[in-house]
Amino acid sequence: MSFSLKRITARVLAAGLLAGSLAFAGSAGAQAAVSPAQFASYTSEAGVHSNYHVYAENIDWNQPVGVVFYLDGDYWQTNQSKVHSPNNSQLLGMAKVANERNMVFVPVISPDKDATGNGITWWQSMDANGDWFRSFASSFIAETGLDSSNVWTIGHSGGAEITGFELLADSQDSWRTGGGSVMVGGGNSNGLQTLPSETAKDFSLQWYIGSEDGVGATWPVAWSAYGAAENGHSIYSAAGFKNVDFTVIPGIEHHNYDFPVILEEALDKVEPQLIGGIGAYFYTHGGAQVFGEPVANEYAITGGAQQLFRAANGVETLLVWSAETGEVTPVAYARF
Repeated sequence: MSFSLKRITARVLAAGLLAGSLAFAGSAGAQAAVSPAQFASYTSEAGVHSNYHVYAENIDWNQPVGVVFYLDGDYWQTNQSKVHSPNNSQLLGMAKVANERNMVFVPVISPDKDATGNGITWWQSMDANGDWFRSFASSFIAETGLDSSNVWTIGHSGGAEITGFELLADSQDSWRTGGGSVMVGGGNSNGLQTLPSETAKDFSLQWYIGSEDGVGATWPVAWSAYGAAENGHSIYSAAGFKNVDFTVIPGIEHHNYDFPVILEEALDKVEPQLIGGIGAYFYTHGGAQVFGEPVANEYAITGGAQQLFRAANGVETLLVWSAETGEVTPVAYARF
């Protein structure tokens, strides 16, 4: 597939991030409003420690909130990595894309502390780093009450490699029930360690690779990000994953990807589903002409489920399904 992204204006987020640990204020049911944070820390039960940032501007906490985790590539010094510069324009751009879709954006720093040899990576000590990330992601999602069916990762280079080799290969749905992974400049695999469930097979898996990102474009010089992406895509396609996509970006090499544009394109490829009683009600009561388009997938509430729709004039309608009666009730209100 060739590359045809719409260009976005990467406005830098005006509000600064608050330093310190993850904080919660207010709630919407079991969901807590998440405060922005820089270099918040997490230590797993195995005693492995690392840090992360939280970008959460203009989130509607009365609606389901998803999350995008970012995993960066390899580096020897912290000034060579975006994740050690929270005001980096690429991070701010990705945060804007995620937040506009009512998703928290969380760049995660690799727990690797040894910069000798190949530098700080995700893919060395792959199993241990994968265990730490799954532990962190599970804890973060559970403690904040985020929507586990709308959980994404975007990884570059080494961050794409641990995604393909480990996060998608082992215990795929132990920490999320839906969403997807975007692998930029990499994303290889040795095959699956855990047979994927039908839930995992529905994840959206997307590879983005520059046409010039081959042998000699990065370290080690014999490694080809293009070859890694091709192989990973082939393995997951053969393993029965239903939503795999491979995009070649003409003229791009390893160090000049536009991550906000890629993330926007990847998220926009996934359309919310219309299923069950809510889907049936939608189609038999006027569909998009009456309710507009679904904003997100339906999600469970006490006693049933609900799904939000938004019309072109800004009016939003919540279709609420009752498990007791089997009926759907529309609740409409204007969005300001």
